[in-house]
Amino acid sequence: KRRGVRWQQRATAPLTVERVEAEGGELRVSLAHAKGLRIRAVFRLEPQSPELTAAVTFSGPVGALPWMAYPRPFSCEAPGEVYLPNHAGMRYPANDLLALPKPKHFIFSSGHSLSMSFWGMRAGSGAAHLTLVETPTDAWLRLSATNEGLMVEPLWLVERGETGEPRILRYVFFEEADHVALAKRYRAYAREKGGDCVRNPQQGDHYDKS
Repeated sequence: KRRGVRWQQRATAPLTVERVEAEGGELRVSLAHAKGLRIRAVFRLEPQSPELTAAVTFSGPVGALPWMAYPRPFSCEAPGEVYLPNHAGMRYPANDLLALPKPKHFIFSSGHSLSMSFWGMRAGSGAAHLTLVETPTDAWLRLSATNEGLMVEPLWLVERGETGEPRILRYVFFEEADHVALAKRYRAYAREKGGDCVRNPQQGDHYDKS
């Protein structure tokens, strides 16, 4: 806010808000998809840090959708940048829309796509945010171009019409940060889980304690 940056989310799916409840530091939202899928989301602000968690569950008819996109994706406008942990790390300038003629999909449960469970955005002012995928097993990511810049959208596979356990994202906001600072925050998160996190296609997230 001090830098005048407003991170905006974009509507990409036909969702109807059915109920909103606020209690303490939580916001509970119930939504309905046009194809009959129901979404329940709990957003929680951390009291001592600029962080927000989103815990999402899905339910509905089997086969209604193969995957669901929620929470809404943030957009990154030029001259900002998007950072993805694929290969040795990739930087996508928001003003180079010709480099992304069609959406790209990345999967977190394969060592051949995203090697770690996060992505980041940096605005032209230097403000940034990091998204930590706390439940990466059936999570995907879609990177696409808009008229204003780039958009990163979380996707979840919907098995048997539901997700079962909540799918959780953690948003971490910075007044100023580059890709190095974002990677360090992810490393700190991985250490909280027991080590340095490296994705293995057979074992999922592996926390290397070496």
